[in-house]
Amino acid sequence: MAVCNVPTARISFLSAPGDPPAVMRLAGELDLSCVPMEEHAVRAARHRCADVVLDLSGLRFCDCAGIAMFVRLSSFYAAAGGALVLAAPRGTVAAVFAMVDLDAAVPVRADTPDAVNAMRPGDMRPTADATPARRAVGTPTA
Repeated sequence: MAVCNVPTARISFLSAPGDPPAVMRLAGELDLSCVPMEEHAVRAARHRCADVVLDLSGLRFCDCAGIAMFVRLSSFYAAAGGALVLAAPRGTVAAVFAMVDLDAAVPVRADTPDAVNAMRPGDMRPTADATPARRAVGTPTA
């Protein structure tokens, strides 16, 4: 397992404990060297709230290890009866998400308020009418 000696990605809570969904911000660069640490932090948030919105507005880089992490985390939250929604990817991160069609496997929303509002109270599942991030970067929906 790789260890991130110099943190290139940072994760922090934006919401108060117990205020569903939990909103976390992931910023910096997400690559193989720090995926284990960041994945552990997002999994641990499950103890605070069953559902998580992960704000990616400050994420500047994401490699394939980061993409795989998001898919694993989405499966983890779904298996635990919750949901994970990615929000506000920008620039090259949004372009990479669109290229790999990430929102086919993990809900991705154009901004954080949209992601929070897309989760219905009660069962906290993303609604079908929320706007995927790939539309925000101009990729056709087909």
